[in-house]
Amino acid sequence: MIARSNRRTVPQIFIGDKHVGGCDDLLELDRSGELDRLIQGRDERSWNAGTGASIGGVQVSLQSVYLKDCSYESPNGPRLPNNQAWEPKFQLNMNTSAEEISADVREVLLTITLEAKQGEATLYLVEVKQAGLFQIAGASVEDLKRLIGSFCPSVLFPYAAK
Repeated sequence: MIARSNRRTVPQIFIGDKHVGGCDDLLELDRSGELDRLIQGRDERSWNAGTGASIGGVQVSLQSVYLKDCSYESPNGPRLPNNQAWEPKFQLNMNTSAEEISADVREVLLTITLEAKQGEATLYLVEVKQAGLFQIAGASVEDLKRLIGSFCPSVLFPYAAK
């Protein structure tokens, strides 16, 4: 990743062989409308000017982004353990899943769960389920798996992080 992008942070997003950047870069491209053109391959000048490669016939279009679920739990409320040194342990988990809505539309779900514990006591548990509808055309079965498992969640991540 570092060799391809010269960056150490994640996610680093690529469209074909073109390095788009990280979360902030992706959000700026989305705000400016440039992201749609890059994904759909409509901006031929930038692709052909040596800044990247063509997508090769695969078209990915983000149709909608929405928060599917968000929850916060503090099972012990104000009864946090106070007889120990304050050394919470954090566990972060990310998971992706997809559901076929129609032949070329998938709902991709990125689930991020953060749990904080003090010893065996759960301090809090936060879960965010960020979803997006992606229209994907021209992808082989293998490409579709990669898009759903990697590219689509990397598009959703900046929205979930906010």
